[in-house]
Order: sequence, then structure tokens, then C-alpha cells
Amino acid sequence: MPENILGTLPNKPLVEALFEFKWGPDVPEILGYPIVVGALYEHLKNIYPDIEDLPLNRVPHELTSYMVRQRFRKTKEGWPLVQIGPGILTVNDTEGYTTWDGYYNSVYHVIEKLYEAHPKSKELVPQGFLLRYINAVEFDFDRENVLTFLESKFKTKVVVDKNIFAVGSSAERPGELILRLSFPLGTPKGSATVQFSSGVKLGKPALIWELIVSSSPPQVAQMPKGASAWLQEAHNVIEHWFIKLTEGDLLERFKRKP
Repeated sequence: MPENILGTLPNKPLVEALFEFKWGPDVPEILGYPIVVGALYEHLKNIYPDIEDLPLNRVPHELTSYMVRQRFRKTKEGWPLVQIGPGILTVNDTEGYTTWDGYYNSVYHVIEKLYEAHPKSKELVPQGFLLRYINAVEFDFDRENVLTFLESKFKTKVVVDKNIFAVGSSAERPGELILRLSFPLGTPKGSATVQFSSGVKLGKPALIWELIVSSSPPQVAQMPKGASAWLQEAHNVIEHWFIKLTEGDLLERFKRKP
């Protein structure tokens, strides 16, 4: 299987890559959040020196479990970035994503630093891992039938009985779309999800598709070392799904320089 195709395509559709780790949080974890975020920043500030408080940071942290409150960036408003809140940590990248190895190293480094910084790291109880790739291609929902596009370009066939359009003068071409399919996954243990939806890319109508691998207790690995194998296995699944869904005209379009 080709490696790093998600980042190295000349005309890549990638909008954002995101890793999410959830743990706890129990009451002591929530109450101790300011200490955790301060300690993590000290461990990451040599790489992510710019700290940004999100609007949610005005809300008492006891009320914001699993919600990000701060961002650490390499440069002001730049990417990649690290987000943290009570019981949640994410590592996000956008156009700067070029190789899986580079992104993997960034994610694993941040996980290690969380465990070094957390005052009670041995008591952290993992609640979930998630690896998500968000992609987009321009698509005019007013002029084209997205169901035809899904079948011809993504090998995904959705059939709607034409009899339902007999009442109400309804058009057979969807004006909006949201389709989410999740499947049990053996390696890594968890689930794999593909989601298609209507959206916007650079101010123009677009078809958004996401590829997601997620695991939750008791499927999550031991931390922090167990995250390494999980990340590699999750990426392998997403890479394979991306190629198989798009191979043909669409993948060839991504290989051509814009």
C-alpha cells in the first residue's frame, strides 16, 4: 500500500487531520485542570509557544469536561496546534500536513509530554482515541446530483425510491447531504467511519468526506506507549479506505498539480 498518500498528493483534498485523546475526567481531575494545563504548556512551549484562550475559558472549568479551553500554537494563528481541556487533548494540522511520519511524531510527542506533565499520570484512565481526516472537493449541489457523484467517484451507492417524489413536487436531486456509516473494526479494536456531507471549501460549495477510526474502553491501549501502535494501525485503515474509495478518476485528479 502506498504510504503518506494523504499528505503527498499534489492536489490533495485534505482539509484537516485531527487526533483526539480523552481520559477521565473524575472530580479531582476537573478541579485540578489549571495545574494540568500550566504544566503541559511548560513542557511544550519550546515548540508551541503561543497560547490562546478560547471563549469557553470564561466558563468555570468544572462545567467544561471534554471541551477544549486552550490552544498551543507554533506561531500566532498558525498550524499545527494542540488543544486541551478537562479530560481532552487534540493535535490538529491542515495544509502543513505533508507526511504521516511527521504528523505521527508530533502527536506522540504531545502525548508523552502530557504524561510527563500530569501530576497524577499513573491515575489517568483512557476513555477514547480518535483519528480523523477531513477532506473536501468542490461540488455544486444545485447543478449536479450528489448521489450520482458518490456512486461514480466514491463507489458508494445510495438508492432512494422514486415514488417518494410523487407528492409535493420534490426534486430528485438532494440539495444537502449527510451520510454516516460506521463499521466494527478488529485492528485496531474499535470502529471505522466514513461520513459524507455538504459543506463549503474556500467559500465555494463542497462535498466533505471524513474518514475516522475511534476506540473506547475496553478497546483503548495502555498509555502512553500503547498509543504508538494504535496510531499506526488507525492510519493504515484510513489510508486504505481513502485509496479504495477514490481510486480512479478522483484519485488521478488529486495526483495532478492544481
